[in-house]
Amino acid sequence: SYSNAGYQLLAAIIENASGTSFENYLNKNLWTPAGMFFTGNQLPKWDKKDLVGSYDISGNTDTEKQNLWGEWGVSLWNLGAGGILSTLNDLYKWHEALNSNKILSPESKEKLFTPYAPFKAGIGKAHYTYGWAIQQTPLGTLIEHNGGNGYNYTDFYRYIDKDLVMIYFTNERQTYSLRTLDSIPSALYGKPLPAFPKPQVTLTLAELKPLAGVYELPSGKKLNLQLINNVLSIHAIESETSRLLTNFPELQASNLTNNLESRIENVLDKIAKDSIKQIQKYIDLEGTIEQEKAYWDRTFSSWRQRFGTFKEVKIIGSRYLKNFLVSYAILEFEKGTTIVEIRQNEQKKFFVGHPSLLLPRYYRLIPQSKTEFLIHNHSLQTSTKIILNDEGMIIQNGKEIVLAKKTNSGTSR
Repeated sequence: SYSNAGYQLLAAIIENASGTSFENYLNKNLWTPAGMFFTGNQLPKWDKKDLVGSYDISGNTDTEKQNLWGEWGVSLWNLGAGGILSTLNDLYKWHEALNSNKILSPESKEKLFTPYAPFKAGIGKAHYTYGWAIQQTPLGTLIEHNGGNGYNYTDFYRYIDKDLVMIYFTNERQTYSLRTLDSIPSALYGKPLPAFPKPQVTLTLAELKPLAGVYELPSGKKLNLQLINNVLSIHAIESETSRLLTNFPELQASNLTNNLESRIENVLDKIAKDSIKQIQKYIDLEGTIEQEKAYWDRTFSSWRQRFGTFKEVKIIGSRYLKNFLVSYAILEFEKGTTIVEIRQNEQKKFFVGHPSLLLPRYYRLIPQSKTEFLIHNHSLQTSTKIILNDEGMIIQNGKEIVLAKKTNSGTSR
């Protein structure tokens, strides 16, 4: 079965058996023979300018190397299970190496790609092999694996019957670019691409520029409407503004929705205040309560180091996914925010984790006329109407209509 701890153990075995470091072994036996000179942990000796920064909803989280490495190198919890830096070109060279017998013999590759552990994938039944997932698709056999850490995300698709490879990197998991990756295989299968609103008019810079600025909601919260590369976008990471700009489907009342917000806020508040044992009967635990507590202690410690004192929890919205009611909450700290996903099962127990719904750091306005715009959520396949006129900004989200008054003019770049 798939196991990060298993890969960590294998890395330790390789170091013990070879008498050298895990990275040295991979570099000598795999990467250098494949012509991959920009892959590794410490050996490539990257200049700082070569390392891309990572982003989440609150902004820059620094470079991937600084997130994962100490002065001694890659952390032990990551060794063997991930954390290797690379480039698109180097991963393509690895694809070419796997297509040949340059690095691995046919016998080794047969072992590498033999299906072992079954699991349910996005488009059907799949199996894990040694470090890859393998499944049958309308384009034949797909061998794939992804990796991520909440900020960055990478995926590697190899359609071996078509000699087709897709390699995807992003350093901002909150963007909708991940939806592009999901759409490409569908297009290749002949399925229609996801529908989304198209611009109905083309507005000039002279028409757009006066619309940019700061708009104030009745609550006093502010929306920053910026003009960037001739596109209007709202930068909003607070709970109220994200809720207004995200049109969740209307929920039918059920046992799962009773007192939903107060129950979620209680669970997250107790987790944030290191009182998780008080609410363990409400949590859908994958391990022990001690393991859950240790995980959230580490997680909130890193958030506090970055964002300061924890302030409050606010629910953005909820939707049904299969047998679960999934809710999304913003955790507000003194100097920033983060988002969590709360999945509730049929027994009304919660599982808290990283969100699969990707709320962006900015919301692009798609012009429908000189005054009317749409904000589209690619995950929910819903839109929110924005009207910009002399009164200010009118936000129409389902049945809710809110007026934000303009307070000053904005900037463009």
